[in-house]
Amino acid sequence: MVSEGMAGRSPREFTSVAASRYRMFTLQSLLIRMFRVPDKTPTIDDYLARVTTEQRGALEKVRKAIQAAAPDAQECISYGIPAFQQGKKLVAFGATAKHCAFYPMSGSMIDLFAAELAGFETSKGTIRFQPEKPLPVTLIKKIVKARLEENGIVPAKKTAAKKKATK
Repeated sequence: MVSEGMAGRSPREFTSVAASRYRMFTLQSLLIRMFRVPDKTPTIDDYLARVTTEQRGALEKVRKAIQAAAPDAQECISYGIPAFQQGKKLVAFGATAKHCAFYPMSGSMIDLFAAELAGFETSKGTIRFQPEKPLPVTLIKKIVKARLEENGIVPAKKTAAKKKATK
């Protein structure tokens, strides 16, 4: 039985059509592979490998402070910079040619901690610092915990303390 698409065609025409479709498919596959834009910074470690040694040291301290304050937060790359999320985006950090930066991802955090941020350059959602004069670890932890609360996430330590108190 001959299908409708092949009706009236000789076997030679059929193989010619199939061969041209195959060539078209392989050409498409090749073009897709050739022009696919690779992910430039798939992990935080890859991002940190691209910055200067001084910046890397300062940003590693920021990273460890965030992990200590939000142990359940997941690392990710957001807008091309290292970030942490737990349900929602928590905080991010990064480096430019002139400075390092910490992004609370909330303008209200800058206002909330304005007194402690007095020695640092700030804008609506950015805290800039130099690798030689990094953000204090305690301040980073306070900001991360405040962001957790702002996002409606109760830190793990508080839930464990509440469970003990109710028993």
